[in-house]
Amino acid sequence: MVALLLSLVVGAIPASEAAAIEREMEKNQAEVTAKYGERKSSEMSSDERRDMMRDQAEADQKVLDKHGVDKKEWASSQSHRSRDERAEVKAEKEKQAAAEKQKAEAEAEAEAKKKAAAEPAKPIQIQRGINDENPVVLEEKPGAGPIIERGLPADAKADDEAAKAAGGAPASGDGAEQKSGKSGKGR
Repeated sequence: MVALLLSLVVGAIPASEAAAIEREMEKNQAEVTAKYGERKSSEMSSDERRDMMRDQAEADQKVLDKHGVDKKEWASSQSHRSRDERAEVKAEKEKQAAAEKQKAEAEAEAEAKKKAAAEPAKPIQIQRGINDENPVVLEEKPGAGPIIERGLPADAKADDEAAKAAGGAPASGDGAEQKSGKSGKGR
């Protein structure tokens, strides 16, 4: 009996439970708002506003019933919270949100591992003719732009050197320009 009186006098809902109740209420409120097209109340008819308010009240009551808290007790505990208690509830909400996010990430990672295990391994491609002078990129980074090479390709340089060694003109046309005495104007 003394414990019951103390709990009524204090009337305190633990911060962890208060944070859980607030998070669930916010989530349910967002669902109800989405149900009505996320419109302002001024954009709705009076019937739609009434239905939306009724749905929000029902959603709040379901959360309170789930946690075994009376509506009056909840209102009283919210209005009598000190600044420190509000900060404690806020910190607990953030802690619960982080834990929920971590749990969702772990589930997504487990799902990705299942999908990766279910897919067959890709065959390895074998390419011939790769050397240090003319490398071939097998896999590029996703989202990377094209690689721009400046100057002549390695094969053209090798061909020019071979042509010079043989005494012929370079294949690329680097220094084999002929000049004529005419300026190119029609005089």
